[in-house]
Amino acid sequence: MSFKNLPVMLSLLAGFVVCVVTFIYRYEGTSWLWLVLGALVLFYGLGLCLRKLFSVVLSVKEPEDEENMENEKKDAEKEAEDNGEK
Repeated sequence: MSFKNLPVMLSLLAGFVVCVVTFIYRYEGTSWLWLVLGALVLFYGLGLCLRKLFSVVLSVKEPEDEENMENEKKDAEKEAEDNGEK
């Protein structure tokens, strides 16, 4: 699975929520700006971490890939032995 857009979507959702809350509580301009900017940066970083975590946890290795890698290692070892003898 691809979680390419997770950080952006999480950041935009957090920014929207902060905008609505600050609008309701009538924050001033500069404090509103810093809160929204902080939320965007914080949740973008959190999204990057979650994307990496999900990619690692949900990645499924195919048994064929493992067998192919083992066969390639054996072939490389045989070639190394053959080159060493000659």
